[in-house]
Amino acid sequence: MKLPTQKQFVKYIKDYLEESGEKPSSFGRRVLGDSGAIPRLYEGTDPRLSTMHRILTAIGLRKDASGS
Repeated sequence: MKLPTQKQFVKYIKDYLEESGEKPSSFGRRVLGDSGAIPRLYEGTDPRLSTMHRILTAIGLRKDASGS
């Protein structure tokens, strides 16, 4: 599996949230137990691999994180 760049990763999250209608804080709380995690990613924080794994699994992109 090719890891997405931070920019790609944030785009995956934003696309998912736009499609689902879920708020970033709600998504972060549901998936990571941290309502501020997604806004921090939007600001440029680099996620740990375990965080990427949990988020990509939640949005259904874990098998192909490259988006292709």
